[in-house]
Amino acid sequence: SMGPVQSIESLLLAYASTSAPHLRQALLCEIEAAQFLLGEGYSLLYHRRKICHVEVDLIVTKDGVVTLVEVKTLASFDHLPHRLS
Repeated sequence: SMGPVQSIESLLLAYASTSAPHLRQALLCEIEAAQFLLGEGYSLLYHRRKICHVEVDLIVTKDGVVTLVEVKTLASFDHLPHRLS
């Protein structure tokens, strides 16, 4: 596990040090999700933390509630009924 996160910088460092394209894409999506959650007032606690033999992408907290976040990467949004603008 990558351990405690104080800011988005540690995720950016992980991205910069990763060379495999599929891993870079996954990290980029995790960074985008973390930035969104930070903008919504969440605090980022952990990135890629293993819990009971399962790796959780992000662990965040807001108003005393801890939330486990699994980030999924889609190749395209074209098949979704509602597209983001």
